[in-house]
Amino acid sequence: MSKEKILLVDDEKNIITLLQLHLDIEGYKTIVAYNGLDALKKISEEIPDLIILDIMMPHMNGWEVYRRIKDRRELTDIPVIMLTATSGKEDIKRGLELGVVDYITKPFSAEKLVEVVKRVLKTRKTSTTTITMSDKNKLLLAVPTNIAIVGSSPSGISILQFLIGDSKFNIKAIADSDENSPGMTLARKLNIFSTTNIRELLRIEELQLIFMLSDNNELLNIIEEEKHREVEIIRGDTANFLWYLIDQSIELQEKQRSLVKDLNSRVNDLEILYEGSSRMGAAIYVNSVLNAAIDTMTKTVKADSGLVILLDEETDEWIAEVGFNFPLDILKDKEPLNFGQGMARLAIKKGQPLVIKDIAQEKHRFILSDIPNIVSTIIVPLFIKDKTFGVAYLNHSYRKEYSHEEIYLISVLASQSSISLENARLYETVKQKHQAVEQLLAKLIHSSEAVAPRSLSDVQNKIGLSINETIAELEALHDSLTDELNQVKTRIEEMKKITSTSMDKMYKISEVSIPSEAEKIELLSSLESYLQKFEVETGILTELMISGGKKKLAESIEITIFRIIQEALKNVKDHSKASNVRVRVKLLSDQFNVSIEDDGLGFDQAKILSSLNPRKQSGLNSMKEKASFLGGTFKIKSYPGRGTVILLRIPIPSQ
Repeated sequence: MSKEKILLVDDEKNIITLLQLHLDIEGYKTIVAYNGLDALKKISEEIPDLIILDIMMPHMNGWEVYRRIKDRRELTDIPVIMLTATSGKEDIKRGLELGVVDYITKPFSAEKLVEVVKRVLKTRKTSTTTITMSDKNKLLLAVPTNIAIVGSSPSGISILQFLIGDSKFNIKAIADSDENSPGMTLARKLNIFSTTNIRELLRIEELQLIFMLSDNNELLNIIEEEKHREVEIIRGDTANFLWYLIDQSIELQEKQRSLVKDLNSRVNDLEILYEGSSRMGAAIYVNSVLNAAIDTMTKTVKADSGLVILLDEETDEWIAEVGFNFPLDILKDKEPLNFGQGMARLAIKKGQPLVIKDIAQEKHRFILSDIPNIVSTIIVPLFIKDKTFGVAYLNHSYRKEYSHEEIYLISVLASQSSISLENARLYETVKQKHQAVEQLLAKLIHSSEAVAPRSLSDVQNKIGLSINETIAELEALHDSLTDELNQVKTRIEEMKKITSTSMDKMYKISEVSIPSEAEKIELLSSLESYLQKFEVETGILTELMISGGKKKLAESIEITIFRIIQEALKNVKDHSKASNVRVRVKLLSDQFNVSIEDDGLGFDQAKILSSLNPRKQSGLNSMKEKASFLGGTFKIKSYPGRGTVILLRIPIPSQ
């Protein structure tokens, strides 16, 4: 039996998803439209049995859609249930006057709406169908117990096969002029009395019903003349019709069994959805949401393991973040994949789960390639406000066939995780900014207790003046000495050199510490100029890549970013032995991103960072602290023999 079709029309996707979930459980087929024009198109392609229509929609509201439906003669009998966010009496009155069968106000109970749907469809069915299933059941109950079959049509064979398995019926005999007919052969195999002589059949005691499936009029006359008075005869089409009723009864029973099984499955699915939604909704940190999501998703498809990888916005690389029964360490030796590589890109492009039945057969680069005990997987894209956030892998150790229901449930969980991830990231951002404000306040309080600061340029000028005076005194002393004091003169020359060298170093330090007037005005051009000087002084080839808009930041922000980049480049010069360094600057509407990449030696982060002496650690901490004061983040990524990447992300405050 075909499913009753229900068209759902609403511009709110969460409402559509909720209705689909409940109506699918009840065994209905749902068709979805997110606006009025799409609804009219779907109706033209497939006429539904019922329409659930939202009133408040953009471009074309529900009343206009309803009018156009009722203007078409073939659609006038389709019942329509109206949904609305308002409860005005005028709307309800208008709907009922136009023929709307029911009117439901948001927010509503999904269970109540399902009850309305059942009632409406039942009313429509009873008003258009002449013979209902209950009528068929009454006919079946009236079938006598002791039965004989005359003839061997396909219907007769079917009736015989059906009734044999039912204890309420007793097949007494079968008669046919052809003793080798299928019916006679089947009767002999089942030890049912069979005969080619119709009079032998009529002599059977307690016979109550004869299915006359033969079109032999002579046989029919004999039966009518010689049968017992209480024996009823069902002829030709009547017998076939009765079999049709029996067939429908079997189908109904199978449908009921299937529905109960499906209902139990859906109850289990709802429990999983409820558990997952509750866990993700209660989580306030991104990692907690991801753990809840991967746990629930793996449980839904009974996966052996699971993995979540996130997209690093600065490098466009996938980073393993959370695993379920999955050793994340196994991915450390693998070369990182970029956003444009691998199977994850295909899942994101589709915007829905991607099934990989056999990983070994995939030719694309794959993060799970060559990992033992993983044969098939389903890749689930994760989004935050339609922006790629990450991907979940649900893995099986065998070739898994994923059902439509499993994929649907995974999609619902992914949508729920999107909302929870957005909330968690917002919470973490607010908390991070709050901590940055607290640190900045502490810094300001500490500064206010110190001696009133003097500008570094004033200090530089005074130190420079003192050094110059020292040099002048040394020169005067040098000239006043006689030739006999050559050794002293030599020492004085050395002191002059040391003093002059100190002077040069001081001015170089001042160039790094104090941005020039041009740098205070325009960060990017100052950075370009600095890289040119860096290349000349170090011999390391530099490349500056700038993308995004050009926006003037607050002077304090630009100076801090400039100093962080300077400190990072100093580390490249002192430690990396690099030949090339690339600085990428990306200015977004709400964020300033910088990456500094070199092709130097690289290092094992965990090992090296833990062994740094306090002075070198303070250099790294200084860069992190500067970024933190601006509410941003500072990260280092390095691999032995593959260089080092420094990532700086600074939020741009609104004006």
